[in-house]
Amino acid sequence: MEDLKVVSNNIKSDINDITEHKKEEEKFKQYYQFMLESAHGAIFFKNLQSQFIIANNKTLEVFGLSREQVIGKNDYEISSDKKQARKNIEDDQFIFKTGKPRE
Repeated sequence: MEDLKVVSNNIKSDINDITEHKKEEEKFKQYYQFMLESAHGAIFFKNLQSQFIIANNKTLEVFGLSREQVIGKNDYEISSDKKQARKNIEDDQFIFKTGKPRE
């Protein structure tokens, strides 16, 4: 019976730790979102396939598109200037390969 109490207390402790971790994670997400949206410039992140995974409101404003129209797409899919879009994707791939922007 004592063993069950110990296990029960350990489980409660683990649940409390997870709950606290989730609360801290949510605070970080809110802070991160606030910082991202407070910026005056366009800020975005892309994955290795050059698809937008995060875009702040200024980025959406620049493209004139909604978040749903941008996230998961690459420049070529959302831009009417296909030549520039292709260059952007090539630049992305260069950065991913070298870790440095083109000059």
